[in-house]
Amino acid sequence: MSQEFFGTRNFGYDDAVTISNRSHGAANDERRAVPFSSEISAAGLADPVCLSFAAEVVERLRSVEQANAVVFSSGDGNDNKCHPTATQLLLALRLAATFGSRRAVDSCLAPQALTMLSGLQLTEVKPVLEVLDYGLLPPGTRTLTKSRRSPGVTPDLVLCAPETDGREISRFNLRTFHEDLVDAFDSRIPVLILWPDEEELSADIARFLPAPLRLVPTDRAIVLELLRLTYGESGTFAAGAILAALPDDRALADLPPLALKAALRASSALEAARQLADFLRPAAKVGPSLDDLSGDGEALAAARRLVEDLGLWKERRIKWNELCRSMLMFGPPGTGKTWLARAMGASAGVDFIATSFAEWQAAGHLGNMLAAMQKSFTEARRRSPSILFIDEIDSVGSRLSSDRHGANYSHQVINGFLEQMDRISREEGVIVIGACNFPERIDPAVLRAGRFDLKIEVPLPDGDAIFGMLKRSLVNDFPEADMRALARSAIGRSAADVDAAVRKARSAARSAGRALRLEDIRAEFAPAGAVTEAVEWRTAVHECGHAFAAIAFGRGSIERLTLTPDGGITTRMPVNDEGLIAEIEAEMAYLMAGRAAERLVFGEVSAGAGGPEHSDLAKATALAVMLDTRFGLGVYGSLWIDASPDVLLRDPEVRDRVRARVDAAEARAGALLTEHKDRLEGMARVLVRERLLAGKTLADWLVPLSGVAPSNPE
Repeated sequence: MSQEFFGTRNFGYDDAVTISNRSHGAANDERRAVPFSSEISAAGLADPVCLSFAAEVVERLRSVEQANAVVFSSGDGNDNKCHPTATQLLLALRLAATFGSRRAVDSCLAPQALTMLSGLQLTEVKPVLEVLDYGLLPPGTRTLTKSRRSPGVTPDLVLCAPETDGREISRFNLRTFHEDLVDAFDSRIPVLILWPDEEELSADIARFLPAPLRLVPTDRAIVLELLRLTYGESGTFAAGAILAALPDDRALADLPPLALKAALRASSALEAARQLADFLRPAAKVGPSLDDLSGDGEALAAARRLVEDLGLWKERRIKWNELCRSMLMFGPPGTGKTWLARAMGASAGVDFIATSFAEWQAAGHLGNMLAAMQKSFTEARRRSPSILFIDEIDSVGSRLSSDRHGANYSHQVINGFLEQMDRISREEGVIVIGACNFPERIDPAVLRAGRFDLKIEVPLPDGDAIFGMLKRSLVNDFPEADMRALARSAIGRSAADVDAAVRKARSAARSAGRALRLEDIRAEFAPAGAVTEAVEWRTAVHECGHAFAAIAFGRGSIERLTLTPDGGITTRMPVNDEGLIAEIEAEMAYLMAGRAAERLVFGEVSAGAGGPEHSDLAKATALAVMLDTRFGLGVYGSLWIDASPDVLLRDPEVRDRVRARVDAAEARAGALLTEHKDRLEGMARVLVRERLLAGKTLADWLVPLSGVAPSNPE
C-alpha cells in the first residue's frame, strides 16, 4: 500500500519534469524524467525499495570522499574509515524511510519545487542538514542554507532551516529565517524547508506552504537496520531474537539520544536491543487508577467520563469532536486534584505529561518562559494520545486585574497560553487538564468553552469521604462509630492532610513499639498550636453571616460551609448579574456580612475579613472604587479610569467616598443579621459541632432568608 508524496508542490509544470544533475566541475547531463506524483512506501524500511535506498544513503555517508565532511561534523574516522555517528546513522535511516526512494528525493529538486519537512526536534536540525548534504541528496548537489547567494554561485537546492542552539530559536534567528524563506521564493531554485515541532511558523507564511512531510519516527524496523549496520560485520545477526528483545514502536519513538548512544556500546546487537528495552521500560506507576478511588463527587464522575470517551475515540467508535477535551479542576490545596489527574492517565493507558506555570516560569525571562510552555504542549502533541496536566493555572493572571504592575508581561503570558490552547484544540489526541486554587484570578478568555470545556470544583472532603479514606488506610478493625467520630473531627482538612496524619501516626506507634491506635491519628489532627474553641466559634459566626447575606440579598446559592484548621470556607455558586448598581451594592453587603456578624455577636470585629488581595475587605473596597472608575455608575459618569485602587485611595476625597460605601454595605448586612441573630448563633453552633454544613441540613437553616416558611432545624 502506498500514499502520494504530499510534501512537494509543483508550480505550473507538467506531471513529468526533466531534472538536471549538476556536478562540481562537470557539464550538466540530463537525468530521466521524474514524475511529481512520486510515491512513498507506507511500509518504511520493511519495503525492499526503501531498504535499498537506505543502504545507498548510508553507503554515501560511509564513503571515503565523505569522510572529512562527516568527521568534521563529529564522526569517528580514527581507523582511516568513515564511521558516521549513531545520531547521523539513525537520522539517515529515518530520512530514507520518510522519502522512501531516490525518485521521491529527485522530485524535491525539480525547478520551483517547494517541500517542507517537519517532525524534527530542535536538536535534530543541524544533523539532518548534515545527512541531507552528505547522504540523502544526489552526489554533486550544490546546496545553500541561505537564500542570499554569492555572485556566480547557482545552487541546486536551497535548504531553509532556522539557526538554533538546540534549545530554542532566538527571535533574531526566527526573523532571519522568515526573511530567507521569503527571498527563496523569488527564484526557480527548489526549496526544502526544515521546521522543528517545538516552534510554530508565522501564520502569514505557513498558509502559503505545502502540507508538511513528517520525518518518520524511530521504530523497530529502523532500529533493527541500525543494529545491523553497527554490528552486522561482527558475526551472526539474529534478526528474530533482536526484534523480540526490542521495545515497541511507541516507546522507540520517544528514544532519548543518550539512550541510543549508550546502548550501542554493548558488545552485540542482541545486548544492545536488551539495553534499549531496559532504558525504555516504563517506570512502575505510582498512584491509583480511577478504579481505586471511591465517592460520587462531580470531579471523579467527570474524570471517569473523559477517560471512557477517550477509550471510545481510541477504538474509533466516536469522533474527536464528540469528546469533552479539557477540564479545569479548582479548589483548596491538597484536595487531590493532581492525584485525580494522574489517576486519569493511569486509567486511560496514555502518556501523562505533567507541568505547571511555576515550572515554565523557572525557565527564565519571558521568552524562555513562553518557550518552556510551548515545549510542554509540543511534547503532549508528539506523544498523542496523551493527557497534558497543567497545575497552578491561576498563575496565568487576568487582563481585568486592577494591578497594573507587570501588566505587559502578564498580557504576553496570557496571549501565549491562549495561542497554545487554541492550537492544541485544533488537533486530535490530547486532553488538557488544569488545576488551580483561585479560578476567579484567571482571565475569562482562558476559561471559555473550547479552551476549558468543564470547570469543576474539587472541595475539601466531607465526613463520609474522610471515613472512607480512614477505612482504606487502617488495617486494624476499629469500631465504625469511633472512626466516624474521628472523621468528623478531621473535617476541614484536605485529603493530603488526612494521608499525612495517618503516616505520622503510624510512625509514632512504631517508635513506641506498639500497634496503631485511633488516638495516635486524633493527636495528629489536633497538634500543638491548634485553633482554640473561641477562634472556631468566631469563625463559624463569620461564615454563617456570609451564608445568610448570600440568600437574603440574592447573591447565589450556598453549597457548603466548612471549618478548616486555618479558618473557614463559604462555598458559593455565584449568580449571573446584569451589572446593575443594586447588584454590586448587594455583593458588597455579602462580602461585609462576615464582619457584620462578628460585630453583632461579639461586639467587636477581628482581622478575619481582611488580609490578602482576595479577602472580603479587599474585594469590597475594589468594587466600591470600580463603581466610579470602571463601571460608569459613580461620580465620574461614563468616564473609564485606568488606575489601581491603591493609587486612587491616596486622594482623601476618594478615600472618604469609598469608605462610606463599604461602611454602608456592612450596616446593611448588620441590619439583616440583627433580625435573625438567634438563628445565626444556632447555625454557628451546629457548624462548630459538625465542622461542615451542606445539603438539606444547610438548606433548612437558610430557608427563612429566602422568604419561605422556616422549618425547625436542630
